[in-house]
Amino acid sequence: MTAPTLTSFSFKGSLNNLNQDYVGTISESIISIRFPYGKANQMIPSIVSDSVSIKIGDLTFKDQETVIDFSKNQTVVLTSASGIQKTYTITPYFLTPVADTGQTKCYVNDATAAVCSAVTATMANQDGELQNFPNAKNVQLSTTTTNYPNDPINIDTLKGIVWKTCHQGLTGNSCTGGTFTQYTYANAVTQCDNLNSVNSGQGYAGLKQWRLPTAQELNQLMEHNTAGTTLHWNTTYFPNTPSTAGANMNRWTSSLLLPAANSSLALNEFLTVQLLSGTNPVHCVNGVSPPSFDLKDNGDGTVTDNRTLLVWQKCSAGQTNDANCTGSLSTDSWSGAHQYCKNLTLGSRSWRLPNLNEWLSLLDMSKSTYYDTVLFPNMSSGTFHSSSTLTSNEYYNHLLVLSIPNTQGISGKPNNYNIKCVSGP
Repeated sequence: MTAPTLTSFSFKGSLNNLNQDYVGTISESIISIRFPYGKANQMIPSIVSDSVSIKIGDLTFKDQETVIDFSKNQTVVLTSASGIQKTYTITPYFLTPVADTGQTKCYVNDATAAVCSAVTATMANQDGELQNFPNAKNVQLSTTTTNYPNDPINIDTLKGIVWKTCHQGLTGNSCTGGTFTQYTYANAVTQCDNLNSVNSGQGYAGLKQWRLPTAQELNQLMEHNTAGTTLHWNTTYFPNTPSTAGANMNRWTSSLLLPAANSSLALNEFLTVQLLSGTNPVHCVNGVSPPSFDLKDNGDGTVTDNRTLLVWQKCSAGQTNDANCTGSLSTDSWSGAHQYCKNLTLGSRSWRLPNLNEWLSLLDMSKSTYYDTVLFPNMSSGTFHSSSTLTSNEYYNHLLVLSIPNTQGISGKPNNYNIKCVSGP
């Protein structure tokens, strides 16, 4: 008699509110699977095996029905008709996919807008040219569930997280009830946390992992695609978003600045630093918090982020491609930065200037330096170009200032700043 065999393990997008299926790799008795972090503790797996019964942890498994906590390793025990058992260990790896910024316009030089088909070879791979890249945003229209018809939400099928449709203080399916309110940081945290106990303890929309979003989550929710506007919210998806005076207000994020932790990153068009005693609007999100950084030095001058699957140039422009990235950072204009990345052949990969969302994915708020100084040595003084244009002024592009950290549009695209390139996923 032979032991039962598991031949397929996956998470189907249709069962888990994700934009695609995620399929595990089986090697002897080990199953490895990568999937978005947001629903890690409540995933519905699909299993193909020749067993008569399956247990995952302490739960008897029913295919495409049983909800399992995969925020940790799990064991799968198969039992054959003759009673023979075989055990598999599931090792999860959590993805933090980076969404497209939404930009659609391209430029033939630092300041002249053009349709993307007219972009010259030296200005290729601009933010506006790369549509739905590195991933489409995949935030869904506002919806409600049968049991909670007054709790509108927006499901992000890229990350597995769920957004509250209305800013705090506003209510109703069109967010026209209540009163728009701004909160201190402490009260903002409380506002999101309190959502977990409403509806007689069932949570807002029946969900119980409400929290303040990270800077990366909130920035990828916002829109950066309309020139000449300061309203960076898609009002089709998030109706009655506070505008006029409210449009320029920063939204709180959970990203505290170390070591003092007396200020937080806040967002509207720019990422800014704000003291916790200030007041801002609040937009809450539900889901498991993003995983810790998982960076790998590939030994060829490149570094892979295993959470985003992006590959980064280890040493910035001007530095020597050695273990310590010796030498000084060089600078160039926005068009020069695009050309530098296009011409880079490091690791036999195709390279581009990172967009705003890609850059922010590298910002590590668990460190007082805000980035990994071991894998990216000697770049602390840099102000770096991104490929993303400001929606409020197309003559400017977003710049990442690592030492603060924040993003700015402090001068026009012809001005010279530092360059680091990205590839993949």
